[in-house]
Amino acid sequence: MTETLDVTALEVRNLMGRFHEFNRRLKQVEQRLHSMDHSMLSVVQSEFKKKFRVQLQSPMQYGVYRALCVQTIDPLKQNRVQFYDPLWCDPETTVDQLPFANPISCLGGFDDCGVSWVPPAGSTLVLACEAGDRDATYYLGTTWIRDRGPDGSECEGQPHNFNYPIEEYSCIWEGHRKGYLVGPNDGSQVFPPWNTENYNNFDSNTEKDFYEDEAAQQRVTWPHIFGIKTPEKHMLKLVDGNPKCERRYKRFEMMSGCGNWIMMKDDHLRPCGEWAHTRMGPPEPPRFALRCGENQQVSLTGQGIGLQSTMGPSPCTGAGAEQCAPQGSDKSGCHDSEHYLDCPTGKSVLGDSVARSSQSILDNINKGSNPFFKNSNECRPYRGVGTPLNQCCALPQSGIQFCTLSGHTWVGDDSVNRPFGEPNWERSMEAFSFGENNIYEGKTYWKEATGHLIEMSGHETESEVRDEDNYIKILTASGNRIELNDHTKSGGEAGSKRGIVLESTSRHTIEMMDETNEQKSPPRQDGGTPNNEANSDKNFIRLRTGYGIQIEMNDALTQKQETQFQFYRLFCPQYTAKRPNGQPMGPHIHHFQELVTGGYVFLRAGGYYVRYVAFDEIDVVGDEDIIANKFTKVFGNFLIDCDLIYFNHAAIHFFFAENFIFLAAGRDCPNPDGTKGPCIYPVMVWDGLGLTISDRVFASASQDAPAIMPMLGWFPLDSEGGLVRPF
Repeated sequence: MTETLDVTALEVRNLMGRFHEFNRRLKQVEQRLHSMDHSMLSVVQSEFKKKFRVQLQSPMQYGVYRALCVQTIDPLKQNRVQFYDPLWCDPETTVDQLPFANPISCLGGFDDCGVSWVPPAGSTLVLACEAGDRDATYYLGTTWIRDRGPDGSECEGQPHNFNYPIEEYSCIWEGHRKGYLVGPNDGSQVFPPWNTENYNNFDSNTEKDFYEDEAAQQRVTWPHIFGIKTPEKHMLKLVDGNPKCERRYKRFEMMSGCGNWIMMKDDHLRPCGEWAHTRMGPPEPPRFALRCGENQQVSLTGQGIGLQSTMGPSPCTGAGAEQCAPQGSDKSGCHDSEHYLDCPTGKSVLGDSVARSSQSILDNINKGSNPFFKNSNECRPYRGVGTPLNQCCALPQSGIQFCTLSGHTWVGDDSVNRPFGEPNWERSMEAFSFGENNIYEGKTYWKEATGHLIEMSGHETESEVRDEDNYIKILTASGNRIELNDHTKSGGEAGSKRGIVLESTSRHTIEMMDETNEQKSPPRQDGGTPNNEANSDKNFIRLRTGYGIQIEMNDALTQKQETQFQFYRLFCPQYTAKRPNGQPMGPHIHHFQELVTGGYVFLRAGGYYVRYVAFDEIDVVGDEDIIANKFTKVFGNFLIDCDLIYFNHAAIHFFFAENFIFLAAGRDCPNPDGTKGPCIYPVMVWDGLGLTISDRVFASASQDAPAIMPMLGWFPLDSEGGLVRPF
């Protein structure tokens, strides 16, 4: 049976009030006894006579402490780490008994958001306890202890100087903590990323060492590099640029641990790569890049491999630089100060004394000159990926570049002819500057790791005038090429390279050239409209094989619907064809020429010319309105063989021969070989005085033709009474 308890709301409130009052007084007693250094355990045990299990209260720990991160595997998967600190643990404590510290996210979140960054084993933690409770320990982050001893060394029986065995470090990280270009490269360094580059100085062992080094005080600058780098060297690097040196090397870099890389470069005054270490150089080429049979390296294609910069670093002048530089420093605080130019603030770093084309800079951009650039893994984008093509950083001025592990790269180059101004953040509020002389030299290209290329160049040699290197180009690694060129002269008409060129690997080409076309390319914008206004003989379409066979369609001298000198030509060069006397035969040419007077069609055969038609062939020369002539010149025999009727009609026929003329018909007389042929006799010619037997013109007659002349006794007869054949 269930018994119902009837309690009023008022009685409940009274009971709760008494409970809270009792709890408050109990806490006051505990605090008083704690301040009197009494043991709460003994009080409880005496009061309750050990009838209840009592939990030992943890000691209170206020402030922050350093501890060693020992293990990062968290059974609860909350990014907790186990740590060792003599204040918390006995040195004999096993790893599984070490306490956990909870993470604190610098960028808070909930439900799968926020920052996840578990410090690797071997790092130094900074701990704090909630309200001093050691059972509620949190790690605020990590700090750097400068030196943990080289790999393989032991301190009191432990690797490095941890003073506690850290198996996780030995298993994962030991032996992989090298690659330093500044300071010891033995796995001992524990410094913040980029520390020497950040301060523009070498590591100092003590503050005294720094203050006694006058050169170090001159070089040092304010910290200006921000970012993160994981133990496996994934990197996000945000460089605000050295404030002592016109924000030199300002950039944003992101790189994976193995070298996939993205950069956004803001420093438009200095080529990239210059900020890398002085010992940075191109990697050794692979074995297959060696000459066969020779122990000599070949010259590899691609930009930047082995090239040395001829440009010194840029000036260290700037508004207030000398007034606000760190103590003991001046504008010589940039490294390699003896090479710096002393040019006025805001002027082009590529001034008159060092003026050069951006291509010249591009060929020399990857020589490192910064002795404080610390880690060699960051040199990869500047020395190249190590393949024969060796893709590498290729930004002489501002721009963006992507590069993959094998060398696929995309480049957006913002180069101008004479850049100027400091690369500070206020530039983002202004329109892009095309430099002091308003000449753009930028381009964008995408190059595949084995050499395929798509490139778009906006190059100019005059302000807002597209030069011969202003194009879109597609190029395969084997040499197939498509180029669309916008070459424009200063007056606005198309230049000599304006047009489209297609070329295959065997040098077959198709050219569509627009030189002199009266169309000015839109300056630095899209929307160009084709306009057929070319007016020279350099405006054509040409198809050419690698051997040299050509088809050309030329719009000389105008593209309007007006006949001038336009032509169409087929051309076969016949380079080595010879005549019997050894002279060249010359080319085959079929030329269709337009002229105001009607033009012509020209055909030349550098050898035999054969026509064969399956049906009728009709030649018409002129028409009813045009009296036209036909002339045939033959250096040899002219033969016509007709099976049926050969009809020749004219108002006047004139036959001329240097020696003889024969008119032959029928086969009436025997030939020496037994066949029969025409019977040929001389004709009678009236010479004005009388009839004469011709010795130039002969004609045929059959044996049955009536004889009228024998009665005159003029012709000899044979023994049978027949005429004697003279031929």
